[in-house]
Amino acid sequence: MDGIEGMHMKVGIIGGGAIGLLFAANLGKMYDVTLYVKRTAQKDSINSKGITLCYQEQKEVTWIKAESEFTALSQNDLLIIAVKQYHLADITETIRKLPIDLPLLFLQNGIGHIELLNNLPHSNLYVGTVEHGALKVSESKVAHKGRGKTNIAIFKGSDGLPGKLSNECVDFPFVIMPDYEMMLLEKLAINAVINPLTAVLGVRNGKLIENDEFEYLARAVFEEICLLYPKLNEVISFNDIKAVAFNTRGNTSSMLADLQADRQTEIDAILGAVIARADQDQVPISFIRYLYKMVKGLDVERRKG
Repeated sequence: MDGIEGMHMKVGIIGGGAIGLLFAANLGKMYDVTLYVKRTAQKDSINSKGITLCYQEQKEVTWIKAESEFTALSQNDLLIIAVKQYHLADITETIRKLPIDLPLLFLQNGIGHIELLNNLPHSNLYVGTVEHGALKVSESKVAHKGRGKTNIAIFKGSDGLPGKLSNECVDFPFVIMPDYEMMLLEKLAINAVINPLTAVLGVRNGKLIENDEFEYLARAVFEEICLLYPKLNEVISFNDIKAVAFNTRGNTSSMLADLQADRQTEIDAILGAVIARADQDQVPISFIRYLYKMVKGLDVERRKG
């Protein structure tokens, strides 16, 4: 990995959603990027038009290669898995058959993918949490709704890849985190508070702190998360959650966007995993259970129509 420089590094990205498009558009400026998508129509759109990255009033096209077949995955120097948590099961066997020396970076919300990582034979496994806001506008266009960073931590293996990304990706920063579990839990706390509440209430992120009644609900969720994961108190406070809501105040959360588009939400990866842990550890939580049921109910109703 250390000997691969600049455009010579081949980066494969699985997933043509908002995050996959955002990473492909940005990393494609530096590396030889191939985006692996499910639908032929999206592959054709990207290959004929490139990926249009929109930020505020600016638009920029990045030319990359798109594929709808997974036959050449092993030819990459790095593979980024950017599908949603509930789609991991569809590609688990494909991932398992990849060369064990191929570095894999997982960008899922929640903590459900840790079980998969524990069962993979690969030598270099990494997890990341994304602090960028992204919205898929079309098959080949993505809006960068808020510039942030990608936190990356070693699950297993060497620090060569995180160091390379951190050093080279100046305009699309990667920040190395020392503890993958705390990194994922911190993002889980943010997602568990903001995503389900905005989805149920049908509001943008900022409303959670602009409305006192909504803020009360947000605090209740956060307190139950910390009850279950006491170590979180060392790395994140409710004021930090409020800061995220403020900084992304104009954004529609991914869970609300999924409901509005009649897509499956990631509620099982986020609150479902929290409830499973609470049951396992016999920690009494109640509000999170109710919130989970509300989103699940909306999930079912929206997809019926």
